[in-house]
Amino acid sequence: MEVEPLYALLLTGGRSSRFPGDKLRAKLAGGTLVEHVVNALEDAGIMSFEIGPGYTPLTRIEGTERRDPLTAVGAGWRGVANLLDRLPSAMLVVSGDLGNINSATLSFLARFPGTASVVPFDGSYQPLCARWSRAALDLAAQLGGGDRPHAVRAALDGGQVTWRDSRWASEGFPSPFFDVDTVQDLERLERWRGQRGKEPK
Repeated sequence: MEVEPLYALLLTGGRSSRFPGDKLRAKLAGGTLVEHVVNALEDAGIMSFEIGPGYTPLTRIEGTERRDPLTAVGAGWRGVANLLDRLPSAMLVVSGDLGNINSATLSFLARFPGTASVVPFDGSYQPLCARWSRAALDLAAQLGGGDRPHAVRAALDGGQVTWRDSRWASEGFPSPFFDVDTVQDLERLERWRGQRGKEPK
């Protein structure tokens, strides 16, 4: 049986309002924050498209700079429709500021059985490190902008959703879903990595 290719939308167009300068280009473990996320996606065997200013060597979906997450996802899905001969049944949506994300977590989400959205949940849900179903992606493209959490939730609720307890991927600090918003967040992440002595695989 033919295996469906795995795809992801990598969001890099956030405003970084709490970080001086561009946080996605901040140095982390010999590279940059966004390079870490790209490497994790590549290690997981996932073909990715950048939705944002063009910070990575990935194929970039145009016209999505500095937009709210829902607008970026919708624009990315419309752009992918123009690039692929056949639309996938689901795609990962991944934020570029996940400084501790790893290939195992991404692979688990991408390869989870079925075609429903799969969203990690640990008291709050993680829609920007999740698998979005085709129905949710279609709705995101229709809804337009919406930076408030309920707007993103509305798109996800447009199709079947598996809310997956994220403790399967979160042992100790920080979890794979830890997002870097401030310089202090980045410093905490670097200290943690120094204590471990190596990056998670």
